Amino acid sequence: MKKKSKKGWIIGFSITGVLSLLVGGFFLYTSIYYHAEEAAYSYEKSDEYVTFQKVNDLGLSFEAKNRKSENVFLFYPGAKVETDAYAPLMYELAKDGISSFLFEAPFHLQFFDINEALKAFPLYPETTSFVMGGHSLGGAVMPKFVQSHPERIKGMAFLASYTVDDFSSSDLSSISIYGENDNVMKKDRYEDCKKNLPAKSEEHIIKGGNHGGFAKYGHQNGDGELLTLTQIEESASLLASFVIDLA
Repeated sequence: MKKKSKKGWIIGFSITGVLSLLVGGFFLYTSIYYHAEEAAYSYEKSDEYVTFQKVNDLGLSFEAKNRKSENVFLFYPGAKVETDAYAPLMYELAKDGISSFLFEAPFHLQFFDINEALKAFPLYPETTSFVMGGHSLGGAVMPKFVQSHPERIKGMAFLASYTVDDFSSSDLSSISIYGENDNVMKKDRYEDCKKNLPAKSEEHIIKGGNHGGFAKYGHQNGDGELLTLTQIEESASLLASFVIDLA
C-alpha cells in the first residue's frame, strides 16, 4: 500500500509540475508583445472631428462627428501587438467620417475570442450593418466571425492578411491593403488565397509601406523597411472610401 501511495504521489507531483510549466510558458509567451509607441496614445482623444471613449476592457471607440456612412467599422488587431498601437488608424478613419471600434484582444491574440465583435453590437443600437477589418492575424481570423454573422456584415477589410475561408460566391465586398515592403506576410499564400475573396474585391499596395506600418509599435522582426510617413493616413482614406461606397 505504501509503495502504491508513493507512486501515486510521484505521478501527481509530476503532472502538477508539467501543468505548471505549461501555464508558466503560456504566460511568458503572451507577456512578450509589441508595445504601442508613445505617439499612438496622443490619438486617443476627443476633438472637433472625433469622440473617443474607452469601453471597459472591450476596446476603444472612435465616433465620427461628421459621419459619412451608417456602417460602423469593427477592427481586430494583429497578434502580439498592443491595442493602442492602432489608435492612429482608427482616429484617422473616424476623422474621415467612419465611426470605428478597436478591440482589445485577449492576451493580444484575437483567436482566443473570434466572436468578440458580438459584444460591440449593443453599443450601436441604431446600426444595422458593420464592416469588419483586421491586421495580420486579426485579419485572418476575422472572416470566421463574418461567416457566422453574414446578416450583420456588409464588407471585409484585410490589412496585410488574407482569408483561407471561401467567400467567392458571397455578395459581400472586400478590400485588401498591404505595404510594398512587407516581408512578414507570406506573399505566395496571399496570392493563392485571392481565389477565396468575393467577386466585389479591390486591392491596394502602399508604396514604401511595410507590415507594421498600419500601426505605431516600432519595427517588427523580419519586416521590410518603412519608407513612407503616410501609410496610416493612406490606409484610412482607402478604408473610408470603401465603407462609404458600401452604403
